Amino acid sequence: MDAQAMYLPISSLKFYKPITAETGTSVSDVILLMQEGDSDHVRGIGCVLVVEEKSLVGIITERDLMQKVVGRNLDPDQVIVDEVMTKLPDSLRVDDPIAFALNIMHFDKCRHVPLVDENQVPVGIVSSRDIVTYSAKSLEMIPNQANGDE
Repeated sequence: MDAQAMYLPISSLKFYKPITAETGTSVSDVILLMQEGDSDHVRGIGCVLVVEEKSLVGIITERDLMQKVVGRNLDPDQVIVDEVMTKLPDSLRVDDPIAFALNIMHFDKCRHVPLVDENQVPVGIVSSRDIVTYSAKSLEMIPNQANGDE
């Protein structure tokens, strides 16, 4: 993948619709959401976006659960997501460049970036895996292009 590809919009990637939970949801219920996933996430998911009146207010990841719940011996039935989520995470729009997502991942030391619309309503989530998959597919095309194949 060349540097120009990093300035293509995030919509060029195959990203997934987000799984969301309302503020006030128990951590146990969030864990169930992560385990169940949906038709796009048959193996489960690594994060849930937290919303209040449909707008993004936080994100909770597997790492948050390990460090802030399991690592502190807290009872997931007694903890609400608001207490352990990352509040107001950096987010992007689908027309922002892929490079912006990488920048957030690097500086925020995270693997997921929420995608929102103009009203801060989650519309997707881009992961480092999505970017790596896109990059790998781009690299697969290079030998074919050298042979004149498309």
